[in-house]
Order: sequence, then structure tokens, then C-alpha cells
Amino acid sequence: MKKKLSLLQLFIAIVVCCGTTFCLASCSSDDEEDFFKDVTVNLSLLNENGEKVSTFKYGENIYFDMYAINNTDQGIYLTDNIYYNRYSLYVFAIYTADGLFVGFPYDFLHLSADKYELLPKGTIHWQSCWGIDPEEGAVDDIFIINVKRNPLPIGDYYTVFSFLYNGERKVYKASFRVID
Repeated sequence: MKKKLSLLQLFIAIVVCCGTTFCLASCSSDDEEDFFKDVTVNLSLLNENGEKVSTFKYGENIYFDMYAINNTDQGIYLTDNIYYNRYSLYVFAIYTADGLFVGFPYDFLHLSADKYELLPKGTIHWQSCWGIDPEEGAVDDIFIINVKRNPLPIGDYYTVFSFLYNGERKVYKASFRVID
């Protein structure tokens, strides 16, 4: 009986301890909320009429749209990584729903520091299009398109934008679907 009581006390102690740890872990998300408050990002998909949608017909142009707002008094570089003093931008990466990388809606980026620095209390708006003909011109001058993309196959996808902020990676996703 004493063994059962001791095991029960041990079990209760573990539950209480883990419960405290869980509470501390869940309370630490407040720090993450402060992080989220520093930069507001709206990542969405638009149809050819400029309407926010998440379902596209096969072959329809898909516009990838992102607004970032700096809510701080300091400049923020929207870069995902730094390689040999060169900044890397990771925006509008497209994946299948099961995580397979599909590509970007552009061929390469034409960046200068002012294009990816989010000034204090400033806003950046980026847009690129999957399916646009390069002859029609790029939607945004930083996203260079040399070759028209084949239509995305029917299925479920998501797009990603990420950047580093105070050593932490911030990732935004927007899901979408291509139908027949």
C-alpha cells in the first residue's frame, strides 16, 4: 500500500511539475507576441481583379501580395539570411501542401538596400505573379521574370515569406488551391 501511495505521490508531483513547466512554456509565448507586434505582415493571394482569394482555376494568373509594416522606431531588413555580407530574401516561395518545393513566381531578384529595408514606422509592398508573360512586364521591379511559368498543377499549395528579426526567424504562410 505504501508503494502505491508513493507512486501516486510521484505521479502527482510529476503532473504538478509538468503543469508548472507547461504554464511557463505557454506564458513564454507572450514574448513571441511582442515580437509579432514589431512587424505586421499581410501575406495574401490575389486574382486578376485584385481580390483576395485562396482558390484559382488551372492556368489563372496567381498574384502573390505582401505588405509589411514596421511598428518600431528602428529600421528592419526583411532578409532571411546573410551569406558573405550579401542578403538573402525569401519571399513567395511556393510549396505543395505536403511540403515539396515548387519554385518562385520570379526568376531572380533585383535588390538594392532600399528595396528590402523596412524603415522605422514604414511600409513595404511587394507583389509578383505566377503565370504572367514576361512580355507584359513584371508586377514589381524587384521580381524579374524571364520565362513564363507553366500553370501550377491542380492541388493544394502554400506560399512562404520569412525574415530574421533579432536572431529569430519569422515565417508567414498563405495557403491556396488550384482547381479544374
